[in-house]
Amino acid sequence: MNYIVFFNGAYLIKQVHTTIGLALDDTLRELLRRQILTSRVVHYILGVFDYIINQKLNSQSVKERKGSNLIFKGHLRSYRGCDQVWTLLFDSLTFTSNTDPSWKINLTD
Repeated sequence: MNYIVFFNGAYLIKQVHTTIGLALDDTLRELLRRQILTSRVVHYILGVFDYIINQKLNSQSVKERKGSNLIFKGHLRSYRGCDQVWTLLFDSLTFTSNTDPSWKINLTD
């Protein structure tokens, strides 16, 4: 379920439904239950989390990002997805790096 919130002058989609967001939410609820944090602090932390995640997701495309990317090419034999886990089966596969053109790994049957 997506929620839209207003934080720091911007409307954001809440990212608490992600795996890391759920873990953060569970931890913050426990700290709130033990009265270590106040509800105001918990809401602020969740707002900052959503703001940063949305900022990173909307920032740049993969090609524009500065950093290393692993590129793989191969012949896809089959694929399947179950419980949000994808399995890709290749006949042959080549890994290359965009930061070091001399780095290359070939995997074949």
